[in-house]
Order: sequence, then C-alpha cells, then structure tokens
Amino acid sequence: RREHGPTPRQTQLASRSATAFTVYIAYILLLLAALGGYDYYISASGPGPKNGKRLVRGLVQSTRFFLSLGVGVAVVVPLVRSGQRLITSVLASLPFVFAAMGGFAINDYKDADRDQVSKPHRTIPSGTLSRAAVLQTGKVLIYLSIITALVAADDSLDIALYACAIVGVILYNPFVAALPMFKGVFAGMLCTLPIIYDIAHLHWGRHLAVLGMSAFLFIVGREILMDVLDVEGDSLAGLRTVPVAIGARRASILGIALTVLAGLLLAPAAALSATNGALYTLL
Repeated sequence: RREHGPTPRQTQLASRSATAFTVYIAYILLLLAALGGYDYYISASGPGPKNGKRLVRGLVQSTRFFLSLGVGVAVVVPLVRSGQRLITSVLASLPFVFAAMGGFAINDYKDADRDQVSKPHRTIPSGTLSRAAVLQTGKVLIYLSIITALVAADDSLDIALYACAIVGVILYNPFVAALPMFKGVFAGMLCTLPIIYDIAHLHWGRHLAVLGMSAFLFIVGREILMDVLDVEGDSLAGLRTVPVAIGARRASILGIALTVLAGLLLAPAAALSATNGALYTLL
C-alpha cells in the first residue's frame, strides 16, 4: 500500500503549532523565574554600590527589566519567524514592554510600605532609589508605552490590545486595593495579552487559543503563590488576599493546583505540535 506524507496544509499547521508552543514555553519559564529568583539574587548580593551602578541596579529591579524584555521576546520571535522585519517586530512589542516596566515600577511605589516588612531588599525599602524616583520612572515608561502604541498600531485590534495593556497596568493598584482577592485574575488577564496578540496576528489556529487560557491559569496560580510570600505584609496593610482569607497552606495548594492545570491544558497543543518533533509533546 502506498503511504502518503503530510499535506502542505498539515505541515504548515504543525510548524505554526510548534513555533507557538515553543514561544509559550519560553514565556512561561520567564514568568516562573520571576516567582522570586531575581528578588532572591538581590537580597543575597548585599548592599549595592553608591554610584551610577546603584542607579542602574535600582532601575533594573524596579522595572523587572529582564522579565519585561521577555514579554517583548514573546512577541518579536513569532513575528520575525513569520517573515516580518525585525525593526517592525520590535516596534510592535515595545508598547507591551514599556507598559510592563512602568506597571512594575508603579507597583513598587504603591507597595513600598508593605515591602518594608516582607521585602526590605527591594528598591525603595533598601534605599537604592527614592519613592519619587521610582514613581517618575513608572510614569515615563507609561508615556513611552502610549507613544509607541500610537506608532505601532496598524488596526483596531492592535489599538484594543495595547490599550488593555496600558490601562490595565494603570488600574492594577486601584483594583487590588478595592478587590485584593481577585488581583491574580487581573494580573492573569494582563500577562495573557502578548499570547493573544500572537494568536490573533499570526493565524496560529483555533486549537492554540488554549495557550491563552493556560497562561491565564498559570499567572493566577503564580500570583497566589506570590501572595503567600507577602502574607505578613498584606495582613498589616489590611489587604484580604487569597492567603490572608483562606490561610497560607490552602492558598499554596490552590496556587500549585492552578499551575498544574495550566500545564495539563497544553496537551492538545503539544499533541498537534508533535509532528514537528516529540520534544514539544514532552514539554
């Protein structure tokens, strides 16, 4: 019996699925590294220098520079692989990158009092940068996000996604103050936007929409685990987060369960990517 190989359409679908799945895994690994690895490095490195290096260190820490760049990479790599010019791809990612950096800085400004208790090594409690400097840094980055969004947006979908990212980071802290129990849900929606951008612009296929849901559940679980680390500071600040409400142990179980569920949701995408290599199924 004559055997037939995959059709061009099947090959193209497998290639797109493999690319999407690889980018997603890299993005999630970057977010996972942000679970506290960089904070641990900062706290273990001791007092910082008292010159320009200290300023750079404070800016890198308050903006979560490398994590924010990871957000950009999640947009740039798929666009370049799809045939777009590098400079165009980088420009498309900048609104997300600047919004993320600005949001992190503003969040550090808002959380300075709580960080005195739970994270004294962070930029403001450690005296690396002043509260005013961190706030101004956040504002400048938000302005840059708006400017680059106006330049990069090609259609109404771009405008909507960029606007969600920018408005979301601005409203994050007021939202947390009003509804601390749902801060993970809010953060999950924000962090899923680069994946939604990829899916919408690169025609990865409907089956890869599960990547967005997986990213959302992963971030919700991650935020709960982060709140377990911050439970003492949140309690003193009067924020009724999930760990404060149900206890650190139960919250830890819930956070881990959500991250595991996020991984299980990847099975369909992994299976459809398997024709491009068994590694994707393993991942």
